[in-house]
Amino acid sequence: GTWVMSTTADWSAYTKATFKIVPGAYLQIATGTTTTIPRMDENGFHKRFTLVGTGTIRFGRNAVSRVVPQWWGMDSAATAAVKSVALQAAFDSVGTYPSIPIHIPGITVGSITPYQINTAITKTSADWIRVTGDGSGSWLEWQGANYATMLSLTGAGSGNASVDSVRFDCNNKATTGLQMKGFGHGISVTKS
Repeated sequence: GTWVMSTTADWSAYTKATFKIVPGAYLQIATGTTTTIPRMDENGFHKRFTLVGTGTIRFGRNAVSRVVPQWWGMDSAATAAVKSVALQAAFDSVGTYPSIPIHIPGITVGSITPYQINTAITKTSADWIRVTGDGSGSWLEWQGANYATMLSLTGAGSGNASVDSVRFDCNNKATTGLQMKGFGHGISVTKS
């Protein structure tokens, strides 16, 4: 069932508690609220979170080894709008250094098809931003308005950013697939 979180909750002090969200159970985070999870059993790519408005999930330090947008409903069958919301929610969930990587799993069912998105994804952080993928199957394809940037990573301090093994397809519409700016130290794009 759906478990509604209607007020802000920070459970990060409960370092020995592990959230296990089984298939068919969802945390619904209400508008304007934030729920911080200390640790989560990350087995499986099933949907775990339902967002209402601007609610946010945050993961505490060492809560998970990586964040996948599938936990918010991004899958190959979802609409571009659902995939965009899920991907943005994944980026919003990570805190500051040491940053938890956002992982975009490759699609391996049948022929490889992209995760289509139609809203620009943005992340600003004072510290390390990491995005990882599984190679050509971790493929983001733009379906939104012309002259947009698909993914914009901005450093607010002296942080670093890295993107590894993710494919960006501007689909002859987006002007930029990946924009990285304002980082005081290193920027790394690998296996592009």
